[in-house]
Amino acid sequence: MADLLLDCRRILLFFWLLSCMQRLGTVLTASSDDELEVRRTELFKHCDFVVKFEASGSLCCQYLSAYKAVHPGALRPTFMSAERERRRPTCQSSCCQLMRAVSVTMLLVVMAGDVQINPGPLHVGSLNCRSAVSKTALIHDLICDYRLDVLLLSETWFTTDTPQSMLLDVAPPGYAALHVVRQTGAGRPTRGGGLAALFNESLPVRVHPLASKIQSSTFELQLLRVSAAPSPFTVVHVYRPQWLSSVSSFVDELADIIAVLSSECTDNIIVCGDMNCPGETETSVDSDLSECFASLGLDQLVKEPTRCLPGVSNLLDVFATSDTTLVDNVSVTSADYLSDHCMITADVEVRAPKPVITYTSRNIRAVDAAKFEDDLRNSVLFTRPAGTVDGYVDQLNDVLLQLLDNAAPARTRRRRPQKRITRWLSVDAVDAKRTRRRLERRWRTTGDESDRLQYRRSCR
Repeated sequence: MADLLLDCRRILLFFWLLSCMQRLGTVLTASSDDELEVRRTELFKHCDFVVKFEASGSLCCQYLSAYKAVHPGALRPTFMSAERERRRPTCQSSCCQLMRAVSVTMLLVVMAGDVQINPGPLHVGSLNCRSAVSKTALIHDLICDYRLDVLLLSETWFTTDTPQSMLLDVAPPGYAALHVVRQTGAGRPTRGGGLAALFNESLPVRVHPLASKIQSSTFELQLLRVSAAPSPFTVVHVYRPQWLSSVSSFVDELADIIAVLSSECTDNIIVCGDMNCPGETETSVDSDLSECFASLGLDQLVKEPTRCLPGVSNLLDVFATSDTTLVDNVSVTSADYLSDHCMITADVEVRAPKPVITYTSRNIRAVDAAKFEDDLRNSVLFTRPAGTVDGYVDQLNDVLLQLLDNAAPARTRRRRPQKRITRWLSVDAVDAKRTRRRLERRWRTTGDESDRLQYRRSCR
């Protein structure tokens, strides 16, 4: 997306310069040598500005505003002579002025380096890192270089004995981490295994609600849910050690787990990780695993080897999805040779969820004041008051809360956050707007003529 933004900036700058050059050509026969030299100087200034341009949106506005004040016609490129432009109809002139205004506005937006673009697809990576213990800095660089929103790591080599500080340090600033560490104990290896998900803190990535109910015995499993509208999806992150199970038993249990997820929720499903199930060729997985994906309606999108050693290459890491329209641009990269496995990257189409505010309120206007007073006088506050100050305060809180719950029960609702008031308005202007809205609501509620006059006066 950043490359696309830079391309748009270059295209608009090109057309801006082109219009200036064409305007320069139109005055060759109608301008004196002095004016022609002025035009050339202006064009060179534009070129120099383009070459050295590395500014924010505010600096761009300041530059164009200052330049327009000194050279009023510099930002109005035209292909007509001055005499012909004066003879155009008014409506055509207005349309051209509107087009110029739109062009300059688009130019400012695209050229600005501090403009936030609309949220696009998530850039997801999946990698068998073979120990994240000593590769924390390399993992940080990997996320930065590939601009990953989510990075799924297998074989982190984190165990139940790993300090919490080390589990948190694997995520770079601005990112969070969710781990499934390898359990240690008798008969289990002391190193290897472990799964982790590193994701941008702004993303709604959570442990799946069914994670505590689903346990695997033939592989290590991490269940995640990305609650992004309009298409939330479930991530089944897998690492299968070869010594833990056979391929057939692993495939059977994986199929059962995915079937449970499909029946319990309607999310799209993404299955990824190191399956250690190579196929007959270097670009295929085991036939049992391939048949399992086909029976569950999953498409395996990786079509090239993910582990390349001298003399042998295998497809061990997979990226499968239940909806191929959800995933795009699946590729395999060396990941700067951080591991003997390659990294799988993909774009997953999601939308950032709209923020929702939850609040609790009571309808105090519906309370019968006389009845509330009678209930209060008949309560234990008057009939059996507590003997100590602290006891009476607790008694007062309990009684008032109970009476309020009976007279005006608390209701929990949800709403969208209020729009931010523009920062260019002063405090007095904001207060005036609030007063006007309050008077308008009063007039529309009462319908009284005096309220309407007060509202109209506040509008002036």
